[in-house]
Amino acid sequence: MTDPLDALRDPGTPQRPDPEFAAALRRRLGEALAGPIPRRSEEDLMTLPITIKQFSPYLAVVDARRAIDFYVAAFGAEVVDQPTIMPDGKIGHVTLQIGPLRLFFAEEFPEMGLQAPPSLGGVSVTLHLSLASADEVDAVAQRAVAAGATLERPVTDGPYGRAGVIVDPSGHRWFLLFEPH
Repeated sequence: MTDPLDALRDPGTPQRPDPEFAAALRRRLGEALAGPIPRRSEEDLMTLPITIKQFSPYLAVVDARRAIDFYVAAFGAEVVDQPTIMPDGKIGHVTLQIGPLRLFFAEEFPEMGLQAPPSLGGVSVTLHLSLASADEVDAVAQRAVAAGATLERPVTDGPYGRAGVIVDPSGHRWFLLFEPH
């Protein structure tokens, strides 16, 4: 009879752990090291005040490298950390800083339900970008178009301020607005 642990003694044959076992082991190790996380009762949760630290969109894009270039050129974004590159070469996560806000995105992973607007047949959300001056609305719209966006609604003055709408190369709609009050 062969000892099933013999496979562990062979340093030349790497063995992949069962993903469910590895996840359970990580959870158990985390609990053992940190102790259980204290939880409130369901009744307490209903009255707990909520403090939101930040609200950031997490977008799906077809080509993350192109999206990074676009957001840097159009909005002056800065890459916060090096993008996470997946084994298949796709970008699995990237964080950009646009002014005081963070924007997260990843390339499409249809198997996880993460799809970009072109794959879904259009957008369901418009991202609202408030700017500090009327001139900035014009400048951002011009830079965005120069970087590959489509001008969906030209920049004009309206009763609510100066605004325009662009659709970025990944298919996401951006409402650019300066409100004078």
